[in-house]
Amino acid sequence: MLVKTKNIRIGYNNHQQQSVLSDINLDIDSGKLIALVGTNGIGKSTLLKTIAGILQTLAGEIEIVGKNTNTFTPADWAKSVSMVLTQPDIYQNMSVKELIALGRQPHTNWIGALQDKDEQIILQAMQITQTQAWAEKNVDELSDGQKQKVFIARAIAQDTPLILMDEPTTHLDFYNKIEFQKLVKKLTKTGKTILYSTHDLDLAIQHCDELIVLSNNKVHHQTPQKLIDNKVFDNFFDSDDIWFDAQHQRFVMK
Repeated sequence: MLVKTKNIRIGYNNHQQQSVLSDINLDIDSGKLIALVGTNGIGKSTLLKTIAGILQTLAGEIEIVGKNTNTFTPADWAKSVSMVLTQPDIYQNMSVKELIALGRQPHTNWIGALQDKDEQIILQAMQITQTQAWAEKNVDELSDGQKQKVFIARAIAQDTPLILMDEPTTHLDFYNKIEFQKLVKKLTKTGKTILYSTHDLDLAIQHCDELIVLSNNKVHHQTPQKLIDNKVFDNFFDSDDIWFDAQHQRFVMK
């Protein structure tokens, strides 16, 4: 089991606890493409950040590769989980290769020098994502679709078993959304698990191995077909104008 959550409660702990979702129990295997779906504000980003260790659980435990994350050091986190967040403004005047090379930081020596092995992994990450042609370009010269591939390449270079992505297709056109689905599906063939949040429900249902659905304070984690059979999508939207067509596996307007 790659990731196991045990009755976790997620939310924020500032001056007082603000709970978002409770009693979340997930069993996530290796080599899976999993979409995290739910309406705005329901807790998708909070759940991803909690699994990534950015936020602490308010209750319960998380295990990654059989180890309780409460015992994780920063190095353990960096070698277990990578997260794709598109923040292009931070990387102005940085080349594509330089950004991808940042993924090797958890694995380099104390002065951060890249070894031959690191260079080879960076090259492989660029080949997988087909970004090698842009290696010397500045990141801010790229289109949204190209930037997304570069950020994924950095996560590949980090070489973690789990890659988390927070709404990676938001600014992509339909063609690049399909390209994204093809790329992340290819990554799962290498044994990596990709967990990403999305509002592209139809694409997720068609292309993902499993979905985690946050709905009405409940968490459903099953294959798309089982979710359809269990009618989880029938009341996904609180609206009479949208209904789920189970036969064609897509949402339609009345």
